[in-house]
Amino acid sequence: MRHSLLTFLNDRRFHVAMLVAFAHAGAIWLLQQSGSPPGSTETLVNGELVSEIVAPPTPTVAPQPQSAAKPQPRPTPPQPPQQVQPTPPVQDTPSQLVQETPQPQTPQTEAAPIETPVVAQESAAPPPPQRTEQPSVDASYLYNKHPAYPEVSRRFNEQGQVIVRVLIGTKGEVLRAELGKSSGFVRLDRTAVSAVRGWRFLPGKRDGQAEAMWFNVPINFVLEQ
Repeated sequence: MRHSLLTFLNDRRFHVAMLVAFAHAGAIWLLQQSGSPPGSTETLVNGELVSEIVAPPTPTVAPQPQSAAKPQPRPTPPQPPQQVQPTPPVQDTPSQLVQETPQPQTPQTEAAPIETPVVAQESAAPPPPQRTEQPSVDASYLYNKHPAYPEVSRRFNEQGQVIVRVLIGTKGEVLRAELGKSSGFVRLDRTAVSAVRGWRFLPGKRDGQAEAMWFNVPINFVLEQ
């Protein structure tokens, strides 16, 4: 077995030497064809430098891309120093120094509600309307005479109506008589007022009770044709 291994190694060296010789001859031929000068140095390949065992190729490491340089931030300009204003000392006011003493809280008792007596409000009935009776001169038993026509007024043809305003008492007597409306003739007015003062009347009444009242008495003076 050792002999076989030596034979194999010798054959391998022989083949390598032949390859180197052929390569050397090819290189000389190429130099001659290219017209190189005769004084050029021939390149000798030493057959002993060729390794017998071909080593596996070394894996090529791809160059890593260089990361782009990050831009540097611009330096911030220094801010001017701020002026610190001194804080005025806080003075304790008398109201702050005096502590209020809490007053004891007394329980508040709720006062009982005062009951107000309810007074029944009776709706006051409206009073009945007052019945008023005016004085009257229509009674036949009074015998009030009409005033006599003045002779001078007849001669001058004076005529007209006189209204005498009379205050009649509770017994029907005339308390006061005055001229209410003139006839336009003084003689007729005076005759009418003087005659009514002696008349009698039925007194006026209010709710059945006699009461003094004012009353207007018309007196007509008319000449007969």
